Amino acid sequence: MPAKHKFNIKEIQQKYNIDERTLNHVQYIKNIPLKEIYDEYQKIKSDLYLIQTNLLARMNEVLKISHSLRSRVKEEEHLIEKIIRKVVSKPDKYDGINEDNYYKLVTDLLGFRIIILNQNDWEQVHEMILAIFDNNPADYIKEHENFAEYYDRHNVNANLKRGFLVEQPIVYITSEAERAFYSRDTLRVDSSK
Repeated sequence: MPAKHKFNIKEIQQKYNIDERTLNHVQYIKNIPLKEIYDEYQKIKSDLYLIQTNLLARMNEVLKISHSLRSRVKEEEHLIEKIIRKVVSKPDKYDGINEDNYYKLVTDLLGFRIIILNQNDWEQVHEMILAIFDNNPADYIKEHENFAEYYDRHNVNANLKRGFLVEQPIVYITSEAERAFYSRDTLRVDSSK
């Protein structure tokens, strides 16, 4: 686990090429407590590493049939950069973000990416993932929903131990001809970015 770093907005601003006007908008006009979010995230980051380790251990079967499985816990600096970017691009969703609710609005603090080589293995991998995580398609968050209210109406803390799917799983396709092959209610199909 990496050592804790002190919050340094100038380093973050330089690393992610954030202009002064954008930073001032977020800090002073929107009153987003970036340092407090950064410090609070450092407190829970070790818990995310434990969840990551636990989930990776439960993904052994997925590893056997996939080309690669990568996971990551979001770095503090990247969290702050994302918050700055999102406050500007989606002000309604991120309005009022603070150290008590940031994890309800930034849903990719912990992420996994699985790459398969044989297209026919996708369904088996997908079913394995659905068996590992608590998954109820009716509970997937919708883009138009208030993310904070979403978390408040679900027993999130109980689900954190096992892991749960907040958003519908996504398969990225490289050509539109593949779209029908992956069409399922439990999966969102999107073109590669």
